[in-house]
Amino acid sequence: MKRNLFLFLVGFFFVAALKYAFGQEDVSGVSWDPVTVHNPMDDVLAVMIFAPIVGFAIGILRVLTLSSARPVLEPIRLQ
Repeated sequence: MKRNLFLFLVGFFFVAALKYAFGQEDVSGVSWDPVTVHNPMDDVLAVMIFAPIVGFAIGILRVLTLSSARPVLEPIRLQ
């Protein structure tokens, strides 16, 4: 058995054992609130609006850091 598959199975069984030990099957535990109506379109629009803004900001930061960085010195090549 490959190492990654073995580690996955060990982790999977560990999480399943924890779930069984702490009893998440209880009805009073985590569940959906039927009263609250959530519109997923708000989340989609937020991602569509903020993703280009964040990408633009990261690009500007990269340009500014590259222009202010020290030059990289190459070693002297003897022929």
